[in-house]
Parts: sequence; C-alpha cells; structure tokens
Amino acid sequence: MILVSSIKSRIYSLYNNKTIRNGGLFSIFSFFNKGISFLLLMILAKYIAPDQYGYLSLFNTVVTFLGFTAGLSTAGYLGVSFFKNKLSDFKIDLTTIILITVTSSIVLFLIIIVFNEWLSNLLKLSDRLLIIALFISFSSIIMGLLLDYFRIREQVLKYGLISCGYALINFIVTLYLIIYKNLGWIGFVYSLSICNLVYTLGTLLFLIIKKLLIIPKNWSIIKNILLWGIPLIPHSATTWIKQGLDRYIIDSNYSISEVGIFSFALNLTNIIVMIGVAFNQTNSVNIYKTLSSKDMDRVKVVKTLKKKEKYFLLMYAIISLIVIVGVSIFIPALLPNYISSLSLFYLLSIFGLAHCYYLVYCNYLFYFNRTVDLMYITFGIAMLHLTLSLILTKYSLIYTCFIYLLLQSAVTMLVFIRSRKLLNIYQNEKTI
Repeated sequence: MILVSSIKSRIYSLYNNKTIRNGGLFSIFSFFNKGISFLLLMILAKYIAPDQYGYLSLFNTVVTFLGFTAGLSTAGYLGVSFFKNKLSDFKIDLTTIILITVTSSIVLFLIIIVFNEWLSNLLKLSDRLLIIALFISFSSIIMGLLLDYFRIREQVLKYGLISCGYALINFIVTLYLIIYKNLGWIGFVYSLSICNLVYTLGTLLFLIIKKLLIIPKNWSIIKNILLWGIPLIPHSATTWIKQGLDRYIIDSNYSISEVGIFSFALNLTNIIVMIGVAFNQTNSVNIYKTLSSKDMDRVKVVKTLKKKEKYFLLMYAIISLIVIVGVSIFIPALLPNYISSLSLFYLLSIFGLAHCYYLVYCNYLFYFNRTVDLMYITFGIAMLHLTLSLILTKYSLIYTCFIYLLLQSAVTMLVFIRSRKLLNIYQNEKTI
C-alpha cells in the first residue's frame, strides 16, 4: 500500500509539474505540426524514387536558407520582448518584426526575378519553385509569430489547436495531390503553399482584430531588433551550411540518389531533434520566467535551473534510444529501398542527441542577449564542418556523419561553458 501510494504521489507530482506537463503537450502538438510532415516524407518515399527524394531535399535546403534570411532572424526576439517589456512595447516589437520580414522578403523576391536563370542553374530548381520556396519561408515566419505568441503566454491548447489544424489540413491536401493527382514530390510543395497562404491570412487577421500591431515611431526600436537578429543569421545559417551544402557536396561527388539516402537518414535523425525542439518550446519560456523572477534569490534560481537541466538531459537520452530501436524495426519492414540509410542514421542519431543537449543551454545566451557569442560558436564550427565535408565526403558518407557527430558535440560543449559563465555572473548579481 505504501508503494502504491508513493507511485500515485509521484504521478500526481509529475502531472502538476507545469514544465513537464506543458512540455509533453507541446511535444504532442509539435508531432502534429512537424511530425506529420515527417510522416508525409515517409509516404513520399513510397511513391518516389531516391533521386526524386533528393530533389525534394534540395528544395527544402532552399526553404531553410530563405527561412533565416527572409526575416533576418528577428522572429526569436518575440519571446525575449514579452518577458522584458511592457505590453505596448511588445506590440511595437511584434509589428517591427513583421515589417522587417516583409521588407527583406520583397528584396529577396526581386533578387530571384533579376537573377532567375543563374539561380536556377546553381540551385537546380526552376525560378517558379524558388518563388514558392520564398513564399513558404515568409509565411512560415508569420505563422510562427502567432504560435510563439500563444507559446510565451502558455496558452497551450490554443497553440495545439492551430498547429494540429495546420498539420491535419496539410496532411489531407498532400495525400490528395500525391495519390489522386499523381504530382509526386511537387504535390508536397503545393500543399505547403496552400496551407501557408490560408494560415498566414488568418494570422494577420487575428493580430489586427486583437490590436496587437503598433507601428514603430522611431528607428531605435528597429535598430535594436536588427542588432539582436542579424548576428543570428550566421548562427541560423549553420544548419543550412551543414545540411544544405552537404547535399550539394554529396550530389557533386556521388549522385542525386545518394543525396536522397543521406537526406532520409537526416530526416530520421530529425525525429530526435524535433522532440528536443518541442520540449524546448516550454523549457525556454520557463527559463525566461525564472530568470526574470523578482521574488526568488538568484542563487536559488540558478540551483533550480540546473536541477531541471538534469531531467531534460536524461529524458533526451531515453527518447533517443527509443527512436533508434523503433527506426531499426520499422524501416526494414516498411521502406526496404531506404535500408542503406540505417548505417548513416545510427551515427547521426548521436548528433541529434547532442543537438537536444545544445538546446538546453542556448536559451541562456538568448535571454542575456549574447547572440553574438552564439554566432561565433555556431558559425565558426559550421565553417569547419564545411571545410571537413569538402575534404572527406568524397571518400565516404560515413565520414560525413562523423563530422556531424563530433562538431555538434563541440558546439554543445562550448555553449554549455558560455552559459555557465553567464549564470555565474547573474548569480553574483553583476551586470550582464
């Protein structure tokens, strides 16, 4: 009886732990929004050959690049602004981020129009697909702002309703275009475009109705947000430099089919990363709130944060092991054409775990406005990654996987060290 009572008490305690409960809910909703996209990629693997999967991978590479350049990486400032500023200033910051995103997207659109032939040859995509990629990137930023608004306000159910609704619509439309219209991987692209258009219009309508938009009246506000976001462009570019350019390096040394196999292994790894990102949705809010607390001693704040870190590190390790076992069982049974990707996935899964650990610590650098420090770490390692990939990828894709594994571990360690220094300064009540 005592054991049963202890178990019940433990379960009740976990249920009432806001971070764990919200983290679990955000994970579920993230699976609907991002996980179903992954499932669609698995379905695509049933209908298209590895070479076509490779072209889809190249398209996603362009979307990733445009994703951090279209908004100049300023969207992430929304969470910081919410906890540091009063509501009116938050509204101005939100509007400023949208204006920056619109302006830079127009500039990118003009660049695509002017240099369409050169870009099409370079990126192996038509100018029409490049424009669609730009729209998907732009609209994803706008939709992301709405989701971020509900996330930082910890309105989990509203966040879930929007993200799950998006995922469901995208899933249905994609299957219709792929199976019934026989459009192949292009059907996936068209589905994203349709869903993003609907949700972007809905987002703008919501922001207008709720009166969340206030035009900034001076340059200093725009300047401050740009100074926060622009250093993150090289940081955000690290994913594109590593995963995006690697696809072109593989294509130049092997074939588009090998690009498809490698991309498939990375998509499997992204199951682990996706879970880490989902839990970080609520963990980052919790960290910002805790550090902004005026009612708690700073020594106690740091002790509390470090204790929570241990839970996340253990949880990510367990999740990674479960994913590895699941992939090992289901891929050979369901997608035998991609079984050769498993050897790559086993190494890349460690990269995925290291990335989850990185997410635990990078929040401190965001909160204390140390985005420049983060840029130096991530961009510097990314350039090393690119150099090693250019040298070693031609010998074996296994070497490429080791590059991912070792350098992501290095990034995580460097960010961990920097975060500890910032917490020590904060704990000693010095100006950061």
